[in-house]
Amino acid sequence: MLNRGVSPATVAAVLLWLEQIAAATAGTAKGLEDAVILATTLLRAGRWREAEGRLRALLDQAVQQQAFWQASATAGELINLLRDTGRFCEALALVEQRQEYTRRAGLGPWTQLLNESYRLQLLVQLGRNEEVLAAVERLRPTLQALPETSDQDETALPWNVREIILESGRDAARNLERREELALALNAEVLQSRIARRAPALAQARTCFNDYGPLLRRQRYAEAREVLENCRDTFVAENDVPQLGKVFGALADLEDKLNHRDRAIDLSHTALRYTYLAGDPEDCTASHFKLANYLRDAGGPPVVALAHRLAAALIRFQTASGKLPSTLQALARDLADFIASPPLPADFAALCAIVEQVEGVRFRDLFERLPKDQAADGDAALQQVLALARQVRT
Repeated sequence: MLNRGVSPATVAAVLLWLEQIAAATAGTAKGLEDAVILATTLLRAGRWREAEGRLRALLDQAVQQQAFWQASATAGELINLLRDTGRFCEALALVEQRQEYTRRAGLGPWTQLLNESYRLQLLVQLGRNEEVLAAVERLRPTLQALPETSDQDETALPWNVREIILESGRDAARNLERREELALALNAEVLQSRIARRAPALAQARTCFNDYGPLLRRQRYAEAREVLENCRDTFVAENDVPQLGKVFGALADLEDKLNHRDRAIDLSHTALRYTYLAGDPEDCTASHFKLANYLRDAGGPPVVALAHRLAAALIRFQTASGKLPSTLQALARDLADFIASPPLPADFAALCAIVEQVEGVRFRDLFERLPKDQAADGDAALQQVLALARQVRT
């Protein structure tokens, strides 16, 4: 049922059954596996703090029992949780531990490559794009030559590992912005893989969507619009909330390139609503950052444009994002424009009040979910980000 993408009400009902199953099998050989399924379902229900606590306890338990197969699987779930909540450095450290669990479990080459796919995804998030591209180029011959079946136990699907690694290379090439043709070529390989395995239309649309950035940079606007509108129709039909946030943000980007400023702002507001509904910190950051650009270019209220730039900077500061330096540069340029009296929010509460004027934006709630390694609270983060921006040369 869970694999079919069911409603929140069904997830809640399934949780009741899973709790009974986990209780009934506790202390048995199957108990660890059942408890992990319960924890990951808690995550799907939005109870990520509870899920994280359970997964950490289960990982410790599996290692103590030398159940390394289960430790490898549990660490993978915890890596996904840490990545999705913006704790990229913490997740990267856990990848190294998972590599050891995988080795000690005697799992095969595809499962070992899955660890590399986790690592590359996180390196992209940390902005280490050249490193990712070098690794992907090194791995492509292995992905082509490695047999689909192994004489060792595997917990990874070959097509999934292959696609994640190629996607990481595509994202790294796209982030570098001067490697558009490589990004399009790698994305074509991912799409070919998904077509070959008869992936659902939604999976294929998500892949096609990634062509829009390189197409925009090549000024192939008509092709980009066709891609985005086709993707939007599929995402609407499938009620894919995270992808709807991305596609409306992309359409805003297209309208901005065509100098349709007001249209870009309207679409960006829609994108923000969807990204906050989905809850991914990096997607929310991108929406805030782009809205700040559109407001600035259109001559919108400076206080609002600066607030959205600050919101993006605070999220990237707290998550130690690799995109923080470029965000600070943009913030420094904004501050330089208002050097006499920059329209800064008085404090974190004032910042939240401004950006939360967009319907559906819950910036304070999102910030509270972020790691606190950089700053203990919103006011401290705001002051540190402003201090860093003032040190940047524009």
